[in-house]
Parts: sequence; structure tokens; C-alpha cells
Amino acid sequence: MRNIDFNKYQSALIIGNGFDLSLGLSTSYMDFVNSDKFQILLNMQNQLAIYLKVNAELQNWIDIENELKLYSKNEDNAKFKTEYEALCKQLVVYINNIDYSSINKNSKAYEVLTNLSSTKNNIILDFNYTASTRLILKQCGLSDEDIDNRLIKVHGEASNNDIIFGVEDNAGIKKEHVFLRKAYNIKYKALNFSELYDRIKSVAIFGHSLGETDHTYFNKLFQESCMYNKFSTNNNKEFWLFYYKENGYHCMMQQLDSLTHNSLTSFRQYNRVNFINTDKEKVFI
Repeated sequence: MRNIDFNKYQSALIIGNGFDLSLGLSTSYMDFVNSDKFQILLNMQNQLAIYLKVNAELQNWIDIENELKLYSKNEDNAKFKTEYEALCKQLVVYINNIDYSSINKNSKAYEVLTNLSSTKNNIILDFNYTASTRLILKQCGLSDEDIDNRLIKVHGEASNNDIIFGVEDNAGIKKEHVFLRKAYNIKYKALNFSELYDRIKSVAIFGHSLGETDHTYFNKLFQESCMYNKFSTNNNKEFWLFYYKENGYHCMMQQLDSLTHNSLTSFRQYNRVNFINTDKEKVFI
């Protein structure tokens, strides 16, 4: 991958799937499970797909990456690797067929990204597989070179067929299922954001659950934000944490509690933390 000079950035926007959902795109795992692309797997009697479909119908919601952990623990499917690879392939096909013409330009996600697009010292860490961020930045007048210098597709991009889909290193899976680990993928990019986190003064997080599968990317950011270092010139970061409705706030606080090692008070004392409910509030960032 290209070398990235983190020294020129003062702020970061971290984007997760909630960003695409805010834009009105059908990018949830439930959307995928209910799609004709997923039906192809069911027609092939893909046992992993059948398991996911049954659980999705029981819960009316699904986190496929979490279900992969459970499936690994409880199933002894000799075709698991082949069926997992077929699942990944259909996920890429599904995402590459998303219609971006219906992007909601009145959404909070669109507002946040367009507001920050003119700030050259802002870097974007995009955990989505979609092309939405790139398309919006182009609409804002950024060149391909400018976009490439500011946009990092952390988990790859469906259009490049290099998505990283799976479980975290400390997930309890059977050793023969090592192919589920994100770092197993030959296209995995070993990104280290330590230098970036040391430099930036402001962090905005929109639509990212901060879930366990991505904790490795955020541990340093939040743990060090809970400590006051008298030798540092960059204490007291500003955080803009976007959430959707009361349950979204609760889920975010659960993850922050884990990431800060139960030091929420220190996190809020040593930083300027702003919580924005995207269902109600106007964005000022």
C-alpha cells in the first residue's frame, strides 16, 4: 500500500456502516441476507448461508461477523471454508450492484462529509466496502489524487475485490477456521494508526459501532485519551460522536466503556466530548 504522511493531518473522520445507512443505501447485513444475491447461496444449499438466514429470521436482525464466531464454535462443516468464500464473493457482488443515484443529500451523513471535504488537513478512515464516500467527495469537487491522499479504505473496497471480511484476532474460533480471521486474508493491509492518533486534535465518528471486531484499530486512541501526559502537547482531543436514537447512544457507550477499560469518567474529563443524535440534532462540525 502507499506510504501515508500522517504529519499533515489534524483531524480524522471515522466512518462505519451507519454512514451508508444514513445516506439511504441498503447496506445492512439484513439487506444482504434478504437479497437475490444471497438467495443464490441458499439455492446452492450453502449450509453457512442457511444458518445465517434462519438466525436472521429468528432475530429480525443479524451481525454476520458475530455469527461466524458462533458457527465456528458449534458446527463441524467440512465445506465451511468453501461456503465462507462463496459468501464473501456474493457480498462483493451485492455491494457492487448498489444504486448510488438514490443517495440522500439531505442526510446527516452527507452533511458531515461535505462540511469536512473542504478541510484539507482532515483524513477519512472508511471501514465500509462501498464507493459512497469517494462519490460524494467527487461531487464536492475533489480530484482523484486529493481523494486518494485523504481516504483510507480500511477494510478494502468491493469495486477492487479486496474486501476484508471476518473476525478479530482474539475471537474464540476453532484453529482450523483460521481463514475467518481478517489478517488471514492475503490482501489484508496491516494499518497502524498510532502516529496519526498522536498527531490529530479532533476525531469524528459517524456510523461506526466501535464493535469488538475493530477494537484493535481503536484501543490506543481511547486508552491514551484517558490519560493526562504532562509531556505531551496534544492532550485533550475533541471528539464528535454521532449516534442514532437512544439505543445507538447506549451501544456506543458500552463499547467506549470497554475501549477505555472502564474509564469513561477520565475519557470525558480529559477530552472535549460531543454527542450528536443524528435523528434530531443539526450538525455543527
